[in-house]
Amino acid sequence: MSLRLKMIYSCLTGAWGGYIAWLLLDPLLGVQAANVYVDAMLNGAVIGIAIGAIMSGFEGAMERNAAVLIRRLVSGFVAGLVGGVLGLLIGELLFQQFTQATVMRVIGWALFGLAIGVGEGVLSRSWRRVLLGAVGGLVGGVLGSLAFLWVSQTLALPAFSRALGFTLLGAFIGLFIGLIPVVASGVLGALGTLKVISSGRHEGKEILLDKPVISIGRDDGCDLGLYGVADVQPRHAEVKREPTGYVVRRLNNASLWVNGQPVQQQILQSGDRIKAGGAEILFRAGGG
Repeated sequence: MSLRLKMIYSCLTGAWGGYIAWLLLDPLLGVQAANVYVDAMLNGAVIGIAIGAIMSGFEGAMERNAAVLIRRLVSGFVAGLVGGVLGLLIGELLFQQFTQATVMRVIGWALFGLAIGVGEGVLSRSWRRVLLGAVGGLVGGVLGSLAFLWVSQTLALPAFSRALGFTLLGAFIGLFIGLIPVVASGVLGALGTLKVISSGRHEGKEILLDKPVISIGRDDGCDLGLYGVADVQPRHAEVKREPTGYVVRRLNNASLWVNGQPVQQQILQSGDRIKAGGAEILFRAGGG
């Protein structure tokens, strides 16, 4: 899916994660520990797992590759669990220590969002993606927590306000984790992109060129995974950022074409079309 479509789905799955967390915490489990710190950790664990696993799991499911799905589920689960427990615990500790100032809980939710965003970036093995995810999660955590607090203080229906608050929290975190890469590739022009434009199951799939070397192929470890595409090798090609610009080169004697011409390697210009097996990929330079 495209980066903009990812942003929309990230927002929606984050919202669903928040709503499911409320279902688990209130109507189903009725979690309410006597100790405020234990209660914060339990709430953080459930909310973090629900939002993190659903957001990551959905994106993995869209790849239609079992190994990718499992890897993303595990990453979302761990990032959500750690971020939820530590974020809400730190927020509660600060809240109790600083005369119960509400802003301290906002800090806790910000740390929670940051952890979710970092988890989204870790799978790409790119420090840029980790940074983008962290910024998006941090901003989403702050705005989501403010929305949660506003709803809880404005609405007179406690159950409904908590349900809506958790839903908004997840939506904001998901929205900004998806939004920041779009800003980085488009508005800021900092990063280029590769987008599959051939018909088939991967049409519209888009990734950031956020690493020095981007791998293309049907191996589940490739950055641009072309699973099930005819004539695509496990490691078919790579796009490398060099001083002269982005360079695409074929791997393992695979067939590689740029703008209809067979190549072994070539410096790319924004708008070039790369053909790897049965997949056609559009290259855009940063801001192009």
